[in-house]
Amino acid sequence: MNVERPLDDVPRPSALHTLAQPWLDARVIGQDALRIVEALAPRWEEQRPEVLLVLAMTVEAWARGHAGLWLDLARARLQLPMPERDDAPEPPQNPWNTVDDTLLAGMSGSPMVAHPGHAEAHRPFATVRPLPGAEGVPPSATPPPVLLQTRRMAWEETAVAEALVALSGRVSTDGGGIVLEDAEVAADVARFFPTRTNGPGARALRIAATRRLTIVTGGPGTGKTWSIKRVLATLLGAAERRGRALSIVLAAPTGKAAVRMREAMMEDLDQLTQAGVVPAVVQALRALPASTLHALLRLRPGSEETRFGPDNPLPADVIVVDEASMVDLPLMRKLLRAIGPDSRLLLLGDRDQLPSVDVGSVLSDIVADALRGEGPLAGNVARFEENHRSGQSPALARLVETLQRTASDEANNEAIALLVGRTSVDGDPMRDRLRWLRAPNEGRPTAEQVERLVAPWLADTLRDPDASRAHGATVTGNHEGYVASLAALLRTGELRAIAEAQVDLLARFDRYRVLAVHRKGPLGVAGLTRALGAEVRRKLADAWASRPTREGEPDKSTQARRLAEGLPRA
Repeated sequence: MNVERPLDDVPRPSALHTLAQPWLDARVIGQDALRIVEALAPRWEEQRPEVLLVLAMTVEAWARGHAGLWLDLARARLQLPMPERDDAPEPPQNPWNTVDDTLLAGMSGSPMVAHPGHAEAHRPFATVRPLPGAEGVPPSATPPPVLLQTRRMAWEETAVAEALVALSGRVSTDGGGIVLEDAEVAADVARFFPTRTNGPGARALRIAATRRLTIVTGGPGTGKTWSIKRVLATLLGAAERRGRALSIVLAAPTGKAAVRMREAMMEDLDQLTQAGVVPAVVQALRALPASTLHALLRLRPGSEETRFGPDNPLPADVIVVDEASMVDLPLMRKLLRAIGPDSRLLLLGDRDQLPSVDVGSVLSDIVADALRGEGPLAGNVARFEENHRSGQSPALARLVETLQRTASDEANNEAIALLVGRTSVDGDPMRDRLRWLRAPNEGRPTAEQVERLVAPWLADTLRDPDASRAHGATVTGNHEGYVASLAALLRTGELRAIAEAQVDLLARFDRYRVLAVHRKGPLGVAGLTRALGAEVRRKLADAWASRPTREGEPDKSTQARRLAEGLPRA
């Protein structure tokens, strides 16, 4: 039986929820962050709603992939009007209007916040520097930039920073590390980079020859992988001359990135032979394994434990990690802790490209400090800037350069002008490369738009639609389209033929991409994957259902349903 509760018994919003309501409405903060802070507050006897709201936003920042909350940036970006309430004597005070010494002193005096050197290091939040108002810290007329973090994120950042600094030093021969002589380095620089002995590739080689940490950063087409192959050839050649073995492993944050890394490393190895690299070194490069970082570290799913760590370092002399911009703080900490005392680590990535999978932006922060000439890692960074593919599409190269230059209105207007074709570069208008598909107001692609997006995969350019491949026979016909090629194989019913052709099929699939700005939502990666995948599976299901039915197999409708749900089952 439902009993209507008296009005006086209905719980009233807490002072924190009342203060946070505008940010809840604007989806700047979520209920989970408020609940976490409210659950912690009684233990630490913190009652001030403005302090709790700032702490809740710090939790929210962590949940959204940020290592902390810069209070000065929050003040500039999170100014929301505070509504008046009939049951309140006065409108609630927007805490960001008081991000000055008053609020900072309140934060520093909070029993929930620790600062460097604070005796209560186990407090749930921390700052990277003592706040004005803390003991021994005089007030300041101009509040300094303050980064507020959860204790976990503060610990992760400290652990990563300390490990990187420790790794940035020179290789020592005491533990058996291979250190190249100056003459060896000079000879390989002249051999591999004859016209650019002071370029980024030569710099990367010089760093890796003597230091344990090498950071190579730059955009696509700037020659990072091309140069790293020569760096590894230098290290392998030095080991060969010393009669020693050198173990190298390749890794990346995702399986797809690991596969692409190995493919890129295998390309154009004949050039090294032409440069005089001995066959044993070329063969060693050709045989390099590649894996995900999780597999390399033997990280258990859903666990913090790894097989390799300080007491059991990775059994490799050189670890090369590609797409390092995707490596988040916790994973980077695990990787750095697993590097042996005499091992080298080479990090490759584009700080302006892929963000980290989880929390933090390790590579971007390292490069930013290095470009300012600051920090202990400035001597470990080689930056590649010249795009060697820009001649293929100068307009696209200019667009990338414009977007990376600055976030100013001038740069944005220049980028828009390039995109819509108002301006061009060397007779290469971007509008000839783009087709605009405008989504309806509700933000969902129409059936026509889905059809246009998926069309390149469905394109049937077969001369013989029934051309097939069975038991190793060569596929006949002009199989340009991915779906057309796979459909032709499905119609034969020979699943073995599909397995044999998977490399070729993946290559055809890879010729066309649909890129999305967001991960979630109908126009994000998840939504478009569902919509486009449904169209592809429908086409393949028709091909699978049209194959000859064999004795003992399910009826064709069942087969079609199974294919629509996933892969065909033998």
